[in-house]
Amino acid sequence: MNMDYLENYYENHKVALFDSEQEIKSFEEFKEYLYSTILSNVQYDFGIDIDIDKLLNLNEKDIKQEIEEEIEK
Repeated sequence: MNMDYLENYYENHKVALFDSEQEIKSFEEFKEYLYSTILSNVQYDFGIDIDIDKLLNLNEKDIKQEIEEEIEK
């Protein structure tokens, strides 16, 4: 995920996020909310688990390797 974008988004919308039902008070809470929402939606919609750390932190080389490994299975 583009952390620069997320940080800027949080900074520009933190009042609305704080005042929301979730009461998101920090950038870390915002990231955790996004991660859990993505994971939950994928699990519900497709019935599959994803590794959220890999989804959010892989570089392009690692992504290509992961895809190749999945294809070989």
